Amino acid sequence: GDPPKLELSFDGLSTSFMSVFAILVGQDWDEYMLAMVGAGYDRATVLIYYLSGYVLGHVILMHLLTGIIVCIFAYARDELLQDFRQRLFDIRYPLEAMEGYMSQEPEDGDEQAEDDSPRWPEDWV
Repeated sequence: GDPPKLELSFDGLSTSFMSVFAILVGQDWDEYMLAMVGAGYDRATVLIYYLSGYVLGHVILMHLLTGIIVCIFAYARDELLQDFRQRLFDIRYPLEAMEGYMSQEPEDGDEQAEDDSPRWPEDWV
């Protein structure tokens, strides 16, 4: 294709950041590499830098990000599964579930009725 319109190099701070960002994103990094070789930079240095930057930056960081997202979803799934199992237990064994709610002591900030009757969960009423 056509060479990239944005000229990236390591001559200044802003163009260096843009060059590193282009490598990390992986969008047309090979064209930027060839443009730098054509601009007179040492071919071996540019090749080593861009290939190592692509492998380390793009592949490893993307896999790390994917792993973090998978862990978050697995944790959320476990929380939902635990909530589902508790609700299923409450449906199958309602007396045991009610006894657990009735035997709970009120916390310091909670006001209890004068006759000391247990408070039922809102979803049971």
